[in-house]
Amino acid sequence: MTIVLTSCKQEKAELTPAEVALARLDSIRQSWKLSAERYKNREDSVRAVEDSLSAEKELRKREQASKPPDVTITADEWYASYQTNEAQANRLYVDKTIEVTGIVEKVTSTNGGYRCYMKAGEWLGNVVCEFDNEDDAASLSAGQKVTFIGTGTPKVGYPEIVECRLKK
Repeated sequence: MTIVLTSCKQEKAELTPAEVALARLDSIRQSWKLSAERYKNREDSVRAVEDSLSAEKELRKREQASKPPDVTITADEWYASYQTNEAQANRLYVDKTIEVTGIVEKVTSTNGGYRCYMKAGEWLGNVVCEFDNEDDAASLSAGQKVTFIGTGTPKVGYPEIVECRLKK
């Protein structure tokens, strides 16, 4: 049995089934090669963005470490300010460098980082500090008094500071 293939480049050519299979295999290989190149380019782009974000985050940490905090507050005071007037608290704390002191309730791990929950206000109240230093996370224990310095974010559940560092 013979199969007739036509293409833009050549007129009709009669190929055996084995030649057809080889032609299809070659076409599949070329397609995979193109897909692999596209994937590699996407990976390179993603890596470049991640590197850029990482560098920006590191720069913010250095800037934050070199300047005094905009606000120094206890976890109880910070939590109470949000309970009283959330809009006013957002103006006072969002995107500001905050130094917050409180009692550790628990420490949890997140995607590539850690969260310290400080007791605040009522029995369900917390202030959250997000950081990425594993040694700091390992050094914390429930009931310990700690101070974190970080950047305030809008309240979602609890008042929170990100890109924190433990004040020692």
